[in-house]
Amino acid sequence: MKTSCLPVAALALALAAMPARALTVEEGYAAIPQKQQSFDARASTLPRAEVDGLQRLFGLVDQGVVLRAETLRAHAAGNETEIKRTLARFDALITSLEKEAASEAVAPARDKLLVALRDQRRFFGARAVTGSQVRRQEYRLSAEMREASRSLFDAYRVLLKAFPGEGRHNKTAFRNYMDALDYY
Repeated sequence: MKTSCLPVAALALALAAMPARALTVEEGYAAIPQKQQSFDARASTLPRAEVDGLQRLFGLVDQGVVLRAETLRAHAAGNETEIKRTLARFDALITSLEKEAASEAVAPARDKLLVALRDQRRFFGARAVTGSQVRRQEYRLSAEMREASRSLFDAYRVLLKAFPGEGRHNKTAFRNYMDALDYY
């Protein structure tokens, strides 16, 4: 779905060197690295209820970005305790998304996000027992990560189709949110 300009080895070293505290959303985006372009509610052409629903959805995506960075950091360090903690956070994020009430227009995108997060959780859960480093090549070879990537792109397409009147900024934000969750 996207390419990274930072070599994977440098990213792994940078993440491993970070302290084990929780990252902020800004630190999460910087760590992966992905441009953070937020949905602009004031520029939206959507009814208030749709805007509120998208803001809640994207708030959960931002939590997923932090989780992505922390998961990479835990695996880069081979830290079993942190790896298990990130798996528990995957479960909590999935539960939060499942409980999130979504409009008819937003629900299909939320459901695609759930598929992606479950696939990512399966991928990292299968590697948690070893506490080993996960290399980018493993993502490329993994059926779970390919499917997760596909689901994230589908979520983006669902949002574009559901909200064709949104301006370029918000449409770009839709893409950036999905890209930020994509390990592939």
